[in-house]
Amino acid sequence: GSGGGGGAFFVKNGRLSFEPLMVESNAGGNFRRDGYVEIEYVDVSGNTTHVHMTSCGATGRLGPTSQQCNIYYTAGDAKKIVDPLGMYQQTRFGIQEIKISKPGFYKIEAYGAMGGFGSCCARNSQNNKPGRGAKVWGVFRLQANDKLHVAVGQDGNFCEKVCSTQSGGAGGGGSFVWLEKATNNMLLLAAGGGGGSYHQANTNVDRWGTDGIASPTGVSGTRNSGFAGGARGMGGFSPSRSNYVAGGGGGWVGDGNCSTSSTSYLSKCGNGAAQGAIAESTLEGGKPFRQEYRNGGFGGGGAAYSAGGGGGGYSGGG
Repeated sequence: GSGGGGGAFFVKNGRLSFEPLMVESNAGGNFRRDGYVEIEYVDVSGNTTHVHMTSCGATGRLGPTSQQCNIYYTAGDAKKIVDPLGMYQQTRFGIQEIKISKPGFYKIEAYGAMGGFGSCCARNSQNNKPGRGAKVWGVFRLQANDKLHVAVGQDGNFCEKVCSTQSGGAGGGGSFVWLEKATNNMLLLAAGGGGGSYHQANTNVDRWGTDGIASPTGVSGTRNSGFAGGARGMGGFSPSRSNYVAGGGGGWVGDGNCSTSSTSYLSKCGNGAAQGAIAESTLEGGKPFRQEYRNGGFGGGGAAYSAGGGGGGYSGGG
């Protein structure tokens, strides 16, 4: 079956927000394949400046390198176009860091990535569609020198030219924005990635992947028991049957749960964000059992094998 979409989150109180609180989330609100993050600064005269953050050209289960993002944000006229406020600082293990240059109100929009197609054989079919990433936005009051960390979700990997009996697309990565703090990092926004679609060639059965949703709980996959979405920031679950193997998506708090899967056919679950603890494995997409099947997208997307992977998000999809 197909994979479930990841859940969404936006901070509801604290020194960052102002009344009336301006936040919103939309299930499946991203019509692009990859995720992205838009930051809009409004000065005292009402003039707006936009910062456009992407995956810097990275694809697959690993996020962008410092070299990729340095080129994206600084090469040629790029700084004037995508980072006119000069906020980009560095990239570590795929997580981008920006420093707020001017105090004031910032509208931040986060978009999760799309899931992967179940099969190249069905890629152009109207019946085989991956789940789309969610859109989440909010307006925050930030101070000069505040540091934000941004993980931009990447889509479940493009399909290889393999037409197997049954196959799934990988889960799309979620996009996350959090504020660095001395004790506990504060998550501002999380937009869930879409679940991978499913294709069964011998019966020509297709199942759509589920969109990243507007609520915090991840969506269950359209498969047998054991494919539940995560809750309270935890990752989604992988199946217990070896012939329906795909990974659950990672969440803000925990990794996708692959403990019930057969180890002989295991396509890995997506890694979680560990509440903003940046390390080499943070939000890595799941690694597939076989290379012809899909890597989970960076941002916690679950890998695929004979079923669709779950999307990464505040809580991972199943």
